[in-house]
Amino acid sequence: MTSPRSMRALLCGAVLTLLSPALAHAQTGYGVDANFTLFSFDVTAPATSATIGNVGFLPEAIDFRPGTNQLYAIDVGATTTQLYTINIATGASTPVGPGFPTVGVDYNLSGNQSFGFDFNPKTLQGDNSMRIRLIATNGDNLRLDSSTGLVAAVDLDLMIQPGDNSPFTDAAAYINNIPGAGGTTILFDMDIRNNSLYTQNPPNNGTLNLVGPFGVTINNVQRGIGFDVYTDPSSVDATIGGDSAYAVLKRPDAPINGPLGAYLLYSVNLATGQITNGALVDGGRNFDGGFAIAPGVPEPTTLTLAVGLAAMLVAKNKRRQA
Repeated sequence: MTSPRSMRALLCGAVLTLLSPALAHAQTGYGVDANFTLFSFDVTAPATSATIGNVGFLPEAIDFRPGTNQLYAIDVGATTTQLYTINIATGASTPVGPGFPTVGVDYNLSGNQSFGFDFNPKTLQGDNSMRIRLIATNGDNLRLDSSTGLVAAVDLDLMIQPGDNSPFTDAAAYINNIPGAGGTTILFDMDIRNNSLYTQNPPNNGTLNLVGPFGVTINNVQRGIGFDVYTDPSSVDATIGGDSAYAVLKRPDAPINGPLGAYLLYSVNLATGQITNGALVDGGRNFDGGFAIAPGVPEPTTLTLAVGLAAMLVAKNKRRQA
């Protein structure tokens, strides 16, 4: 016969066992290819992928809203720039608001540019909107409103600390990607002209501080560099200890201005800037329309079981005390 103490230990162990896989679930990446097709894959095992559906256009970049499974995309047109939500089950896209002018008084998103696009996880507003950072290779530095799809602020242009070359940043990602969690966040930018990783700090000032070189030379002019950070929900603070960063970059042997071919998925060391372990996704998927990683949120089914077991433990203790 199992003693009350042993039963409590077994139940506690079961709860911890169930919670562990929930917090360490697969890191699911998403991409949009040149045919406007949304697909998904495991970033830790990218040999296979799953086709989802057509989004109807070629985004400049995509990103998930922290704490949710809502995917967003940005489409920079000749006259209007439009924010969209994308259904990750079907690929269907829905515009957010009417869009905003591609060329404004204090910014210019037109021309053959590339863009960094990432939610700031620490900007939850009273109306439940969040701010999205949008940077361009010409140095423009904007904040967008996730609810209206409009420009919330035009910040100072990007600039590298004195002594470095002019910036050409076209990928950005924040760490600590869980809203309401402890700590703050840090914005990282990838610069394909200088082949280096930077922190953008302060973000609104546009100041780029060198972290370090990639360690490999990538093509200087290309569309669709993707960069995102997965935050382990069990390790949330202002450091990079609980974050795993990944980038998709065009194969180094591809022509600079040639066809947009396959990309390699790299791990990014946020402490040194080095990128390593380049691998094809499913034999050669391309990411012309962007790359994003789904947020690290516990699996509901597993959490329900864990909570149920915890409730059993509490009820048993109450009966014994009655």
